[in-house]
Amino acid sequence: METHLSRKITVQMYLEMERNEEKENIADFLKERFSERYIVPFNDKSTKNGFIMMASACFTIESVESFWKGWSKSPNSALAFCQFFDRNNRFNFLRGYHESFYQNVRCGIMHQGETTGGWHVR
Repeated sequence: METHLSRKITVQMYLEMERNEEKENIADFLKERFSERYIVPFNDKSTKNGFIMMASACFTIESVESFWKGWSKSPNSALAFCQFFDRNNRFNFLRGYHESFYQNVRCGIMHQGETTGGWHVR
């Protein structure tokens, strides 16, 4: 039985793309994988939930930053949030708050199932 990394791509297929340096196909695969895992599950408005959506956003931020930096393992998840917020102007309102966001939103949701430190998800 083959292990799938996404709906269409198996481990073997990915390794072949990597070996052949198929950058465009790898980018398409990553888009498909992220979409399947982190975006498509929220398309049904009747089942949307802010907390699971925020948890998914946190997974996405850490993954994207790890890819961007070439980390095989994040050396410091709080640093990943800092660098992600600093690099992306869409999140400039969170600059300077990465430690608080990481601790009270990301860790709060991931470990306690709720935000802490006065942070709220709306």
